[in-house]
Amino acid sequence: MSQYLKVDRLLPGENGMIRIMKDEAGEIGTVSRVDVILTCGGLEPFPVDPSGEMDLSNPGKAVKFTVDGILFLAIRIQVVNMINQWPRRKAALFGVVE
Repeated sequence: MSQYLKVDRLLPGENGMIRIMKDEAGEIGTVSRVDVILTCGGLEPFPVDPSGEMDLSNPGKAVKFTVDGILFLAIRIQVVNMINQWPRRKAALFGVVE
């Protein structure tokens, strides 16, 4: 079983975009709020700009972001709360501990 460490967060951005932030690297990608809503509803995968993909974990409890071949996770309920309380909320982003 993999272990995960909080590496930063998802932040509401301009024009309905969600910014994927990573400590020390800054913004590593963006996804549209509409695509995130569809992903949380079970439709997948969707692109992450500039290079990546977003989909749900197998149990459906996390939203997976693969950016430049690196896997990051956000807890699905936090992402849903972020969307429902837009733009006041954010969601934690976790990376795999190697």
